[in-house]
Amino acid sequence: MAEEALLENQVTYLYHASAKKLYNLALSSIGDQLLAEQLAIDAFVFAYNRLSDKSDVTQFRIKSARHLYRKTKKTLIHHSRHSAQKLSTHESIESTNDTEKSRIQQLLSSLNYDERFLLLLLLQQKFAKKEIARVLYIPEFMVKKRIYHMFKKAISVWAGLSESFVPDKKPE
Repeated sequence: MAEEALLENQVTYLYHASAKKLYNLALSSIGDQLLAEQLAIDAFVFAYNRLSDKSDVTQFRIKSARHLYRKTKKTLIHHSRHSAQKLSTHESIESTNDTEKSRIQQLLSSLNYDERFLLLLLLQQKFAKKEIARVLYIPEFMVKKRIYHMFKKAISVWAGLSESFVPDKKPE
């Protein structure tokens, strides 16, 4: 009885600490709400079952993000090979300017999956570079290099999008 209560408290604690962020990461990575929900649940259960210290939220978030990274990548590869309909990346961009929203979507679509996932971990999930390295199974210096190159690429893409953007002119 006491063991069941402890288990329930651990699951509740981890759920409140990370479930919404995990779902948002899955949704932003995969673009499909139902699939994102399934992948987030799978990542949550996977991380919970393999974590020795159930009170360590940071370790839990790293393990679940690592599992989610692998699963979403496999799912996207499988889906692109076996389906005519392409999954899109879902981004909740709140903007009053549709042109700006379109430019941001174009920028995100110019990044490959690994770059987008790195960007999500860094900006959406607020992971430190050391934590990102553990999620992606790469050394920390490689994370720094990838961030540098990703931002450099994003700046050049954004500059290209800005040059092609001509605001509507009112006739005089």
